[in-house]
Amino acid sequence: FKQKQLWGLLAQDFSVDPVSAGSARSTIVKRMQFIAEDNMKGQCTAGHSCKNFTQAVLKRISLQEEDDDEEKDDYEEDVE
Repeated sequence: FKQKQLWGLLAQDFSVDPVSAGSARSTIVKRMQFIAEDNMKGQCTAGHSCKNFTQAVLKRISLQEEDDDEEKDDYEEDVE
């Protein structure tokens, strides 16, 4: 019940609906490795702050395979 209320507020206040949010999440998940690699190139260079932990997380993400379908299915069920 609470989730429906929150989606209603998001739609009303920010024009965000579950389908659009799901689509945006899907795009980010599909491009996560590229995003992490790009962040490492841009942020983990001389003159930019990139802590060891951040660098390790970005490296781990950039080396991961795409998320398995089970995790994606769980999210899609939550949105609906």
